[in-house]
Amino acid sequence: MYDGTRKSQIRNLIVIIGSGVIAALFLVFGTLYFYNPPGNYYTKNVLLHPDSVKSMRFSEGSSRKSGDQRFVIDDIEFSYFDQATNKVKVVKITMDQYAKFYALVDGEESIGIIPNETENTFNQTPVATLILKVRNESDSHSQGQSKNFLVVAFLPQGDYYRIQLRTQTTQESWAYFLHPGIYQQVLTLFNQP
Repeated sequence: MYDGTRKSQIRNLIVIIGSGVIAALFLVFGTLYFYNPPGNYYTKNVLLHPDSVKSMRFSEGSSRKSGDQRFVIDDIEFSYFDQATNKVKVVKITMDQYAKFYALVDGEESIGIIPNETENTFNQTPVATLILKVRNESDSHSQGQSKNFLVVAFLPQGDYYRIQLRTQTTQESWAYFLHPGIYQQVLTLFNQP
């Protein structure tokens, strides 16, 4: 009689612990489903406003003993594959051109679900890119070197573009947008004298 009671108590304890684990898993997966990072983004929240670009200075923590690194805007470049010359062409972008681009896409909302073939096309096809570069202001060892701060990629097929999100993880995250004819529009805008 004593063994039967002990077995049922152990079984009840296992059921309670198992139920708790299952409930916790449902809570975690539910939270990730409803509040996951690949939600909807607006261009005004992931692109820098032109006024902010002009005066941007920021510090970023460093693992070195020297402490924070200070960065300033270095350059804005647009690169694309030029069909006429069969080469990649890099164009320096002015603040006025960047402001016109910002106005062109301001307020657009990202696509919630991107078709797999579109995402694969971004990863396999040479895409046009708009890159905002920053340089280290305080580290004398890296004078002249710059790094990408913001990347916008455009599909040559014309209608899709994506903006790289700055996150704490090492994994790349992108917000995808649909804007009919965006590739041709940015080619025209950024190739103006």
